[in-house]
Amino acid sequence: MLRRSEPGRQSFLPGLCLVATALFPLTLHAAESSPFAACALNKTISGKLSLKGKTWTYERRLATLTLHDAKGNPTACLSYVSYTADRSPSRPVTFFFNGGPGSSGLFLQLGSFGPLRVPAEASRLAEDAPYNASSNPMTLLDASDLVFVDPVGTGFSHPLGEKKNADFWGVDQDAAASADFVAAYLDSARRWNVPLYLFGESYGTTRISVTSRVLAERGIFLNGLIFMSTVLNYGERLPGMDMTTLGYLPTYAAIAWFHRKSGYQNLNLNALISQAQSFAATAYMQALWQGKNLDLTTERAVTGELARYTGLSIETIRAHALRPDVNTFRSELLKSDALIIGRYDARATASMSYLAPDAPDFDPSNENVRTPLTTVWNKQLGQDFGYDGERSYVIYDNTTSSAWDWRHKAKGRSRLLETAVTGGDLAETMARNPGMRVIFLNGLYDLAAPFSLTAYDIRHLNLPISQIQKTSFCRYPAGHMMYFDNHALEIISQDLHKFYDNKAPCYHK
Repeated sequence: MLRRSEPGRQSFLPGLCLVATALFPLTLHAAESSPFAACALNKTISGKLSLKGKTWTYERRLATLTLHDAKGNPTACLSYVSYTADRSPSRPVTFFFNGGPGSSGLFLQLGSFGPLRVPAEASRLAEDAPYNASSNPMTLLDASDLVFVDPVGTGFSHPLGEKKNADFWGVDQDAAASADFVAAYLDSARRWNVPLYLFGESYGTTRISVTSRVLAERGIFLNGLIFMSTVLNYGERLPGMDMTTLGYLPTYAAIAWFHRKSGYQNLNLNALISQAQSFAATAYMQALWQGKNLDLTTERAVTGELARYTGLSIETIRAHALRPDVNTFRSELLKSDALIIGRYDARATASMSYLAPDAPDFDPSNENVRTPLTTVWNKQLGQDFGYDGERSYVIYDNTTSSAWDWRHKAKGRSRLLETAVTGGDLAETMARNPGMRVIFLNGLYDLAAPFSLTAYDIRHLNLPISQIQKTSFCRYPAGHMMYFDNHALEIISQDLHKFYDNKAPCYHK
């Protein structure tokens, strides 16, 4: 019998919690019994997909793998869902990691590039049940086999022996386990010596930055990294960091323009973004640099421009010392309409009549996609996989982020960094493996991972400019979970097919 646990409140790293998932864990009847005690879950079903005039036969597998320490002792049992096509054994393999931390692979598995997809949209209200998964013409299965991974504490993944969740819940601990999983899968599936890719979304981008370095240190080189809604530097997002404020302005401007609250409504979106980026890098940055020494004339000019770009009132901007934060922006932009905007997709709105205006925890863009995917997955577990519910499947563990060890061992430093700054890991991986291709996918309406901060982090990688220029940076009219926009997903799929084919980098203005 399927049931849900009681809802819990989402935990936050100060200023940020990157979760591309449902807020409530799905819980099945739990009991320690085979196959989980032996980490031997292995259920497969076959499917067919007509794509671009061809019929693809594939195997969908729900399974677990055991991770071991250096002495061969089992440490964790990780679950995954894989899609492997009936084609050449040299086909690429792509490993997908979602965010949080604390999110399973479900949203990516049923929402993005698998051969089956639930057509939910983050910016629109979910329709009533029944919900269904249908063939996905935007799948990447014709380019690569796909493996969607559940980190420890999510999905069916759990520690073994004397290990506990805390042994895996940390930046470096999690990356080591992720690298262990990649190697274990390649062993189990006999897929060594094939092109390898990692796909990370949200915190998953932090994860694959470190995991790729760990793999490189172990002699496992990747063909490519795919970053969606990127966070390489959590330090930028801590309170008091003006870089965060500057990086958010172009996103605020795009969102205000979408809701027709911009003082530059006459500009097209691309021109507006370019203008906002220029203002952020010049007059706005100089004003913030002055702090309390800012003269009144300049303050008035900058405040007026901020009001035009953001759609916020001059009073609101001054009340926040020219630094309106995300919650303020979400609650104030459409306040006159009694609406709050989404965080993961700011095009989504909901009535704020019952919400505290200074703490809008409710995110309509998340609500619009959560129920359809959870419902379909429940159905598939029992009906398609014949799963009998002997252990919990956790879509998202909302205790993970607050329990996470955010410290990180960066190269060249004797002491741990107090928060995850992983651009150095990515740069080291790219330096070790200069042939590895890297692509960044960014949503214009994403208030969790603003695209301008990603661009800033890329520009500041400790690499030759010639190598940085080889990365692909793409922007889409979508939110954080940009695959929950059907139009954007179609374009992203086309771009990623080019990426797998080693075609020219993309840049969508």
